[in-house]
Amino acid sequence: MELEIKVFLLQKASNAVNRGVIKIGKTDKSDPNNIIYGIGMAAVGGANISNERDIYVTENLGIGMYGDDRGTTLRNSGNIYLDSSNASASNKVQTMMGVFVNNGAKFVNTGNITTTGSYHGNDNVQGLVGVAVLNGSTLENYGKNRY
Repeated sequence: MELEIKVFLLQKASNAVNRGVIKIGKTDKSDPNNIIYGIGMAAVGGANISNERDIYVTENLGIGMYGDDRGTTLRNSGNIYLDSSNASASNKVQTMMGVFVNNGAKFVNTGNITTTGSYHGNDNVQGLVGVAVLNGSTLENYGKNRY
């Protein structure tokens, strides 16, 4: 699996902070054996990332923040927007995620994770996920989540 990401950290004790605006591009699934996901910020191997401003997820299979491995920490004190308003019959949104943590990673949310745009009644939108926490990962949520 390859990742098209705006910020990626792959080393213990690495840190990155977003204080700007990240707009996530399309996921490239032209080769089903080599999907390149659109991700705003990603950390693995004990790295730490923090969003203090805005991340916009607007495409199918897009992920705002991604974390993998024990010791990896993600923090959101800003805003993560899931906007599926461009979904159509030719551009379906099957899955869109604000945050995905896996294999013992930790996510701390004191910010906002919000769906925007009009998707109610749009059959082209199927799966909007605010936070996915898998395989021994943890979530501490002190923020506002609006779906």
